[in-house]
Amino acid sequence: AAPQKETRRMSPTLEVKRAAAVAAAAEAGEPRAMLEIGLAKLQEKDDKPNAEGVAWLTKCVEAASKVPDGETDEQRKARLHTHGAACYALGYAYDSGRGVAGVDEREAERWLAKAATSGNPQATSVRVARRREWRRRRFLDALIILCLVIFVAVGKTLFELCYVLYHKDIFKNEVSGADPATPNYRWMHDAIDADTRAELVARADRLIQLTTAQEGADTAAAATDRLNLDLDDAAPSSEANVSSSTADDGTPTRGKPAQNPLSDSFTHTRGVVAHFTRSALDDPLAFGGPELSWIRELYLDKVLDDRCNAFVFNVLVVPPGRWENRSYGVEHHVDQTLIQSTTQREQSAFTVSVGYAQVPDLIDGGQLELAGRRHSPVAGSVLVFRGDQSHGVSAFCATRDPGALPDLVRGAPCDLNLDDKDLQRVSFVLEQYDLPPHKFKRSPSFILAPSTLEQDLIPILSAFPLGPAVVELWLAIRKRLFFGRMRRRVAALQRARPADPVSPL
Repeated sequence: AAPQKETRRMSPTLEVKRAAAVAAAAEAGEPRAMLEIGLAKLQEKDDKPNAEGVAWLTKCVEAASKVPDGETDEQRKARLHTHGAACYALGYAYDSGRGVAGVDEREAERWLAKAATSGNPQATSVRVARRREWRRRRFLDALIILCLVIFVAVGKTLFELCYVLYHKDIFKNEVSGADPATPNYRWMHDAIDADTRAELVARADRLIQLTTAQEGADTAAAATDRLNLDLDDAAPSSEANVSSSTADDGTPTRGKPAQNPLSDSFTHTRGVVAHFTRSALDDPLAFGGPELSWIRELYLDKVLDDRCNAFVFNVLVVPPGRWENRSYGVEHHVDQTLIQSTTQREQSAFTVSVGYAQVPDLIDGGQLELAGRRHSPVAGSVLVFRGDQSHGVSAFCATRDPGALPDLVRGAPCDLNLDDKDLQRVSFVLEQYDLPPHKFKRSPSFILAPSTLEQDLIPILSAFPLGPAVVELWLAIRKRLFFGRMRRRVAALQRARPADPVSPL
């Protein structure tokens, strides 16, 4: 806004006399008179008076900047008021181009800053408004740039998703993640002693109960109440409470239907799965915490491959059961369980390590078919094989009665027994992946027992810009909720039974 010249109504004669007096005072160096003349000339519509006005205003600023001896507070306020008004008028001159060579925003800002320092309210208001407008424009510029970046990135990702759908036959075939120089298989005999196997089976059974969404179960927290957390009481029962039934598909079963979070190749099996990277090994809310540290100490440390950076750990419980339509306990498949981005071809594991924690004494079948050979399970041993090989587990029958074994060896069928835990084949499987950087950054750092929805959404989200960050944020919230609830339940049980040792799992 243009600075206003103070005007008073008076007769023409008085007007002339006053103008002469103001001019004389200005010539004598009076700052107030210089300001009045400068404002009057700056508001005229001719360049020459405007330039004269700028000159008078400059002199006014110089004069008002001098502090006279013996200045009172009132005189100081008047001097600063005059100084601020002159600076504001000069700021207006440079901002509008009146009386100067042209518009100079930097010089105008300099004069406005001086005016604000002198306490001129107009200058302060203008500067605040200009800063607000500058911030608004910068915000809009940044928002537009961000929208363009997101538009381009999302467009690229959508194009890649369409490409995957169009070439779905190609993307069905996984990329080999194994080293051809790696042997087809090798055995690590007696890698797990008997006491360790018993502890692994007991803890694994408890972990499966906590993480498997069984029909009729309410929540994981309520499931904790049903578990006996004392390890001495948690060993698999040797006496089975057997009840015969028939599944929906006509399968003869004994006990509750089995569930497994893996693919359809694992029908009638139970288990729990964890996807993770090396950072999870020391994470207190993963394998570094009291709930899961036993997995690392008792199994993972024995089989981890330093060449790999991403992993899938699962406990696989295969019950006995063999009949005409069930020749395999686990159908043939290639291990590529790791959650991977939808827009990238799935990569198979580098190696797979199968540790046999429990194998029934009287068993017929249950061999792992791999590379044209059948490998019989050996309790306490670990079978390591190249990850790009198709493999499966033949169906088996097991019994407690040595007299029934000859009939089983001759291929006699047996019901699917889900109740007798001592007759189940329990193995600890670790798929190990050597992912390139562009795949590794889209792999989940740690997720235990992912739901079907999570397994469907995470690969899609990981394909988008900032998708991996969103996924990691969710995983961080998820594990804090899960382990926090588990620890609260354990603490409650410890308070209720202070004399009994309580284990997190």
